[in-house]
Amino acid sequence: MNVAPGDVKTDVVSRRIDSFNDRNSIYFKKYYKTWKGMNEDVEVGGIDPIKVSKLILKIINKKNPKIHYVVGKPLQKFSIILKKILPDLVFEKILNKFNGL
Repeated sequence: MNVAPGDVKTDVVSRRIDSFNDRNSIYFKKYYKTWKGMNEDVEVGGIDPIKVSKLILKIINKKNPKIHYVVGKPLQKFSIILKKILPDLVFEKILNKFNGL
């Protein structure tokens, strides 16, 4: 069984390490903008972990559970569909553009 929860509102952001060492790099601005945006997505837009745990409990109690479950926000669910139908390179370009890279 696979549960894809998307961004879950937990304290994971507080444990993320900013590992980009070269603050003078030409890539730093883009890196930092993306890193900060991902953290904000989890802190502000993440789904409630209780919702995920309730789904898992429901799945455990099913007689014939599905193989895959998606719990994330609509855009995250849609991205899973896109990943399945688009060539890898096209999907990566869309993802990079969405993340400002």
